[in-house]
Amino acid sequence: MSGERKIFVGIVVFIVVIFAGVVWLTGRGDSYDPRYILSNDTHLTGNADAKVLIVEFGDYECPACGQMNTVFEDMLKNYSDPAKVSVGFRHFLIPSHKNAPMAAEAAEAADAQSKFWEMHKKLYESQSDWANLGNPYSVFEGYARNMGLNIVKFKADIHGEVYKDVINGDVTDGGRLGINATPTVFINGKKYVGVIQPDQLKQIIDAELAK
Repeated sequence: MSGERKIFVGIVVFIVVIFAGVVWLTGRGDSYDPRYILSNDTHLTGNADAKVLIVEFGDYECPACGQMNTVFEDMLKNYSDPAKVSVGFRHFLIPSHKNAPMAAEAAEAADAQSKFWEMHKKLYESQSDWANLGNPYSVFEGYARNMGLNIVKFKADIHGEVYKDVINGDVTDGGRLGINATPTVFINGKKYVGVIQPDQLKQIIDAELAK
């Protein structure tokens, strides 16, 4: 490679790196309407007015969302004060994920019996068991039975799509926030797209707690 070509390639790579950094920083700094980030139906591990409020828009059939859930679970072991750090979950269905709507219904049906986070965890942990099935209901019912849920109510809720409006409301708000991929996470109003790595998440939380 000639000297001129090396310089040219180096400049291009430098510009691409700088551009990527600008996009990332701009995405984090944008201002988003808090009315669309948190709703009355948002599932929270802690207080809605926690010093650090984290809200994820996710899809149960999304592998990256499963990874993000594991990161959140591990993080909460070290930030257990519900007044300091609270994690919320809202639905954002990816159209190509055919079983995601029923999985979301299963989570909401479990919530109606005070078992949202147990079902939430199970859906992600066992994603590969149901994601490619033609009809995953029997698998979800098995989870519900193991959690001690009222199966008659659980079945009626899912087949009746009782929580469809709640789920669609989340998706609508996600659209208003410019979401087009999962997971998308808001931390005190700042937007992060993709899986946030544990060390990075800790840095963000500690910086917010220090304010």
